[in-house]
Amino acid sequence: MALTLQITRDAKPVTTAPLRLTVAEAERSTLRSVMRSTKKTVPGDAPECHKSIQYPGGRQRF
Repeated sequence: MALTLQITRDAKPVTTAPLRLTVAEAERSTLRSVMRSTKKTVPGDAPECHKSIQYPGGRQRF
C-alpha cells in the first residue's frame, strides 16, 4: 500500500513523498488513527501488535 504525503513548512506545501506500508503496518496505522480521533484506548485483550510501546523516559511509539 502506498500513500502520498504532502510535506508542508509554515503551512505552505513544500513537496510530496510516497509512504509505503505493508498490510500489517496499514492496519496498525488505521487502528491508531481511529483510537486517537475517538479518544479511546486499546482494549486490554487486543492483540499485542495493536498496543503502544512505552520506552524509558515516557516516550511512546505506536
